[in-house]
This record gives sequence, C-alpha cells and structure tokens, in this order.
Amino acid sequence: MHINQDYLFWRKDLFFKLIFGLNSLLVFWFLANSIVGNKSPATSLLLLCSLLFLIPSLKKIPQIWSSQKWWIISLFAFGLFHLLHLWAHAVPLGDDYDKPAKAVAAVFIFLYLLRYGFSHQVVGIAIAIAALAAGGYAIYEKFILELPRAGTMTNPIRYGYLVITVSLICFFYIGIYKNRWFRLLFLMAGCVGAVGAYATGTRGIALILLAVILFLIWQVLRRGYISRLKLVMLITVFISVLVLIAANANIFDRAVKRTQMEVQRTLDGNLNTGVGHRLQMWHTALYLGVSEPLTGAGTDYVQIRQKASAFIEQHGYDPGVLVRYGHFHNQYLDAFAKQGIPGVIVWCLLLAGALIGMRTRYRYAVLIIVATLAVGGLTEAVLRSSRLFYLMVIGISIFRCLDYFEWEKGAGQFSLHNNHCIGKA
Repeated sequence: MHINQDYLFWRKDLFFKLIFGLNSLLVFWFLANSIVGNKSPATSLLLLCSLLFLIPSLKKIPQIWSSQKWWIISLFAFGLFHLLHLWAHAVPLGDDYDKPAKAVAAVFIFLYLLRYGFSHQVVGIAIAIAALAAGGYAIYEKFILELPRAGTMTNPIRYGYLVITVSLICFFYIGIYKNRWFRLLFLMAGCVGAVGAYATGTRGIALILLAVILFLIWQVLRRGYISRLKLVMLITVFISVLVLIAANANIFDRAVKRTQMEVQRTLDGNLNTGVGHRLQMWHTALYLGVSEPLTGAGTDYVQIRQKASAFIEQHGYDPGVLVRYGHFHNQYLDAFAKQGIPGVIVWCLLLAGALIGMRTRYRYAVLIIVATLAVGGLTEAVLRSSRLFYLMVIGISIFRCLDYFEWEKGAGQFSLHNNHCIGKA
C-alpha cells in the first residue's frame, strides 16, 4: 500500500504543534498560579506527558548533557539522597517523601520540555500575572483590610519571598521585550509585586534585594550588559516607588523599630523575641548537627526534641520553640541538623547546579530564584514551602530550557560573553 510521504510529514508536524501548544499552556498555567491559585493540574499533566514520552526525551540527553548535566545531577542527588535518608530513618510513606520525589520527577519534566519545547512568550506574561495577582492580594490585605501583615493566611515570610522573586523577574523581563506596552506591563507588575512583598513585613526581603542589586551593579561594571545610566535609572525608579508607597503604610518604620526592639531585648538576655527564638533554634541545630555529622538527627520532631532536650535544658532555652515552628529558621542549619553534612552538600549543590552551564540572558532569571533561596535561606527554612520548592525545581527548569533554546537558535548571539544589551533580541 502506497502512503503519501507529505501526509506523514504533515501528521508529524501537526503532532509536534499540538504537543508544543499543550506544553505552552501547561507552562503558563504553572507559572501564573505559582503563588496563588491551583498549579497542581499543570504539574501533574507535565509529569504525565514526560512519562508518556520518556523514551524520546531520554534520546535528547547526549545533545544537552554538556550544558545541562549539573542541573540534572543536582536534582537527582537532592531527590535520591533525601529519599534514602527518609528510608534509612524508617519514616513511613507520607508527605515527607513528596519534595524529594518532586525533585526526581522534575528531571523527567525538564528533559521532556527540552525535547518538545514550549512558547517563550507565555513565560513572561505568566510571571507578570503571578506578580500582579499575588502582589495585588497582599496590598489588598495590608491597605484595605488593614491586617498587620499580608500573607497571614499562608505564611507571611514565604509568601513575601515568592512575591519578591516574581517581582524581580518582571524587572528582568523589561529588558527582554522591545514593545513599550509590554515593558510598562512588566514595570507595573514588578512594582505591585515589590510593594506586596514588603506588605508581608518580611525583613529578609531587604537582603535579597541588596544581593540582586549588588550583583547587577557588579555585572555592569565587569561586562557592561546594559548601560550604567539605564541600570541607575531602573534601580532609582524601583526603590523610589517602593519607598513612597511603603512609607505611607509605615512598613519600613515598623520593621526597623521591631528589629531594634528585638535586638535590644536579646542583648538584655530576653530570648522570647523573633531574633531570640532564631538564636535558640540555630544553636540547637548546630548541636544536633555536630552530634551526628554524617546522618543528622532525622526529620521526626519527636525524636529531635528528645535528642535536644538535655541541651535545651542546660542552656535555659524554651523547649516550646521547636514545637511552635517545626523547623530551625535557617535552611543550611535545618539541613545540617536533620541530614548532617551530606544534607548541606546536596542543598548547596542544588543551588550551584541551577546556574552552572547557563550561557544566555536567562541566567539572570535563574539567579533571582537562586538568590531568594540562598539568601532567604539564611533566616528561613525555605524548602518548607511547597510553592518555593516547585518554583525552584520546575521554574528553574523552564528558564534553563529557554536558555538552551536561545543558545541553540542564536549560536551565542545572546551569550553572557558578549556585550549585547539585554533586550536586543
């Protein structure tokens, strides 16, 4: 029987277009709902598709291995280590296995998206929608409902970290789009997100902003990706809008006064403050990690409290602190206390692997996510948040795909090693 070759080509082309369109829809769905809304259907369908097309996706590995190997290795290392650690501590199947399993699943989703692709245009629009929705809701809670802190229905600190992350990525996208209306959209979304993040009263946001701004200044001075004048103008506008709006709600004033009060009470020996609680938890975490440096104390907080009870009593700490928070308010010390030195290593490997091998402007978007987790992790157990974890393993995978697509298409046109301004695409 004779089969028309044009018919086969058309069917193949149509098939890839359908997969491409479906992927674009799912990526948009995930990112737009990354902070508020239900993202589970998108991630579930992406995982299902990645498993259905696993064999073709695996064939892509030899082509992408040189640039993507450290991200793949770090995801596998993080996921498998935590799964084995939970199994070794005889933790029953349940929610504790969720995040490690997601890290492993992210590898298959990553390979699938690299193989079949998605539209780069949906990513920026979805990020802007996420910033407007989450930032707008935080502003509504703070200014309209007049709550002390926005995001109290979830967790103000983690909510603030999520909102500032998408807000900063919006500012990054101002340089990606040449259309002035899109640039205005991203500027508005970035400002709304930034004010919303500060409305949560999360003081660690200042450290994240400082880290990102210093890095941008360093990059401009070192390589000159964008003009210094444009960078100064962008930072000035951003900080001015933030200060003017936040000052009206006394956000800065309250944060500074609260910090000064807590520090003074801590210096006076009163550890019953936010700073004092953190000091107690950090000291206890160091004790647990040093006691069992290779395995840690495990994730069962009943056992953790038993192992730390003598130490807490010896130093006169509040034994209810570990009960109240359920973590050590520092991602590095949390990993050290629960999984020992190996836990810290796989966490740091995940942060480093996210950036290694990226060669285009999309590295900045990944840098923002990494900065949130790396700097925010100094005062918060960031991986306790499922949405932050998803933004890391899936969000970074999406931006690494864009980095790979742009590098392959442009043959280095938008490389980090040239002097093209951001937005010259």
